[in-house]
Amino acid sequence: MERHGFIHDMLDVKVLILFVMARVLYPVNEQKIYELCYQDDCLSYFDVRQAIPQMVESGHLEQTEEGFVITEKGREAGAVTEDSIAYPVMQRTLAAVERFNREIRRDSFIRTEIIPQKNGDFSVVMGLDDEVGNLMTLELMAPSQKQARCLTRAFHKHADLLFQNIMSQLLEDSAEDAGDGGEPAGGLRKDLDSCRFCGIMNLRKGFPLFKRKERRTMKIQINEKKVTLPEDVHDYARKKVTKLERYFRDDAEAFVAFSVEKNRNKVELTVHAANTYFRASESTTDMFASIDATISDIERQIRKNKTRLARRLRQDAFTRTPDMTAPDFAPNPEETEFHIVRQKKFSMKLMTRDEAILQMNLLDHSFFAFRDEEEDGAFAVVYRRNDGGYGLIEDVG
Repeated sequence: MERHGFIHDMLDVKVLILFVMARVLYPVNEQKIYELCYQDDCLSYFDVRQAIPQMVESGHLEQTEEGFVITEKGREAGAVTEDSIAYPVMQRTLAAVERFNREIRRDSFIRTEIIPQKNGDFSVVMGLDDEVGNLMTLELMAPSQKQARCLTRAFHKHADLLFQNIMSQLLEDSAEDAGDGGEPAGGLRKDLDSCRFCGIMNLRKGFPLFKRKERRTMKIQINEKKVTLPEDVHDYARKKVTKLERYFRDDAEAFVAFSVEKNRNKVELTVHAANTYFRASESTTDMFASIDATISDIERQIRKNKTRLARRLRQDAFTRTPDMTAPDFAPNPEETEFHIVRQKKFSMKLMTRDEAILQMNLLDHSFFAFRDEEEDGAFAVVYRRNDGGYGLIEDVG
């Protein structure tokens, strides 16, 4: 095997397979083992096909009618060897296995059946269960088998959301009835709390009784660059970024990018609000710490320029509320004036982008402004990126 990435030889392949098999909750076939293990550039399907029979023969895996499972011998060996797996590979593998377990577990709680009727219609019976029993059963009529199949596919995809919406509406109506002089809200809450509607998505946890879901005005987009992170990291980032809402109006957007570079967990956060961009980038040994640091950087930028930004921020942006923590109000001196210490005037020449980059490097500058020959002389700027590449800023006005 060619030396590349974490995988150096067949032993590394087997170590990674043991790591995966010790965490999957269901029997898996050869193809699925490969898909879950494919978190390293060097791993190939043929490596996995070669390793699995050897691991069955050695007693580390067992082949059943449903698929392959790990043995007790395999678990013991995996516990000893898993520390040798590269951290980024381990994190991506864990995330892949968690998604697989969640999808399989979810599918096991969803039931659908299409029953032909004498009049030519089709009855579609759809059910949602949990560990205890049935949570919900729906029966709908479809005029054709094609539409019946569309209903079953949609139910498989949205069963939990459908159940949650139904419960939300019913509980909301019940709460309004209680508030109109019916049963006391406290008694109704107690009865509802005793209901079993947690289900496959743990709906009991955080399900808002008598409370409308709060609208999140800030749109948050998350991107992972060559790394797959657990969902709790995404949730933590959303929670922290949402706290910035108090500064901005309804048009705010946030873009979060995760990456791992040289065992450093990097977070890049860009906030766009009121035609203004705020950007922060932090890299630490812990992804959660990197998230906290980027949020703090954005807040420092806002507070440092709060007078100039006053018209673009909410009126109560700097009003302290009881749920705010002390670090949010750490003193940050505001920069009262921008001092331009040097001014240059020159005529920008028409040139290609390669010529502009060459000129920038010859001047030993970090950026260079020019007129882009490829865009009919439009204003553009090339700049040197921190990752060693080059960037291009174009005027589209």
